[in-house]
Amino acid sequence: MLLALTFAANSALNFVLGLLIARFLGPEQFGLYALGAALLILISAFAIDWLKLSTIRFYSQDKRRAEPAIRASLDGLAALCTLALMAILLTAVVAGVDLRIPTAIAAAAVAAGATGGLFDYQQAVARAREDDAVYARMVIIKNGVALVLMVGGAWLTRDPVLVLVGSALSCLAALMVARRALSDAPLDLKAIDRRHVRAFAIYALPLVATNILLATIPLLNRAYMASGFGLAEAGYFSLAADIGFKAMATVGATIEIMLLPLAVRAMERAGMAAAHEQIGRNLIVVLACLLPLAAGTLAVLPAFEALLVPPAFQGHFSSYIWLLMPAFVALPLMQVGLNPVYLVSKRTMVSTASAAAAVAVNASILAIMLFAPIPQPGPAGVALAMSAGFVVSMLIVGWGALRHSAMRPGLRDLCWIAAGLIAMTATLWPWREMTPASLTLGLQVIAGGVIYGIVMIAGDVAGCRRSVVNCLRQRRARTAS
Repeated sequence: MLLALTFAANSALNFVLGLLIARFLGPEQFGLYALGAALLILISAFAIDWLKLSTIRFYSQDKRRAEPAIRASLDGLAALCTLALMAILLTAVVAGVDLRIPTAIAAAAVAAGATGGLFDYQQAVARAREDDAVYARMVIIKNGVALVLMVGGAWLTRDPVLVLVGSALSCLAALMVARRALSDAPLDLKAIDRRHVRAFAIYALPLVATNILLATIPLLNRAYMASGFGLAEAGYFSLAADIGFKAMATVGATIEIMLLPLAVRAMERAGMAAAHEQIGRNLIVVLACLLPLAAGTLAVLPAFEALLVPPAFQGHFSSYIWLLMPAFVALPLMQVGLNPVYLVSKRTMVSTASAAAAVAVNASILAIMLFAPIPQPGPAGVALAMSAGFVVSMLIVGWGALRHSAMRPGLRDLCWIAAGLIAMTATLWPWREMTPASLTLGLQVIAGGVIYGIVMIAGDVAGCRRSVVNCLRQRRARTAS
């Protein structure tokens, strides 16, 4: 529970961080920062993600004692990958390679990507060792330092380079604090075991390929937006995309932390059929959480924008949120609700193929916009391209996953979820233009949550009524004793 709460708090702080940085940088400089941030994510996925994933799969408290070569190999590879990143950047700069973005932004993005990747790797170590306290400490330190350096840098200098440097330094601060607690042995590159490296690569590279492909979509779209419509338009688009994806991903990943281990345990204890049944139950929970969040976001959007979105971004923000909402829902639904089928059966190439399809659809629409002699949709077309790409990817993953009958959501649960969405939306929609925004947003969030929650409990969706009743009984029993 501490792990899930820490993750949710971390995502919420990142959400606030993005809004503050956008407020102080303004649309054009935020557009430039967004290009660097997209490059940062791509670099981290390319260089370090395979080690993070391998840590979760191959390293544990038991393996720590029985096979110390696993951790030694992971640490050595992390060091080598980081050095290789820096060497590639230095070579590109010295050779005068046209990076298509300012060299200072590229350098800061590489540094932030490397340290961010190492931060994610060490967090995976903490999770594998079930050291929730260290995990939480790393998150607190990183976010505290980021708030000071990134937001402070944006406020004082309006320079996106310093904001990216602040991101790198915040990760580095957390790594320094957690280094001793998470260390198993001194770094020794000679201790890298080729057998383990091969196992890591075979397991993780299809997953990493998926992450890299998905990470190219925001970078491609932001670069297209900046070159075709200007940095300010790229800033408008990027803020909406960042906020939307972070909000939905926070819910999705928190659910994954709590529910994915249930599917893994079901497979270990009772086989693949039991795992499919558990993943099917998890999928209902994912739908019951993501769909009201999407509908509720659209219902409260005017109040949210007036209250929290920087004035320079208002209007543009809400327009892009509407266009990108299919992508916001499709990505976490695919990753959290559907992909576990392929993870437990080790058929991860399906996810890679779906990510390749997303890139192909997105790039094809951008190419049509660029070259076809037809009326152009303008910046809205870039948002529609992103949504189309992620929806196609989700449909490919869903087509394979839902062939297992145990994975298919029950009609009864789907009807209750639909009833909850209708009741919630019908209540909240007339309040959209109410003022003041702070009062409206608060009332909408409370009313929407209560109405939807009542419908879910009435329908016992995913067994929620039984869970509530059991919790109340246990509390009464503890009170009585």
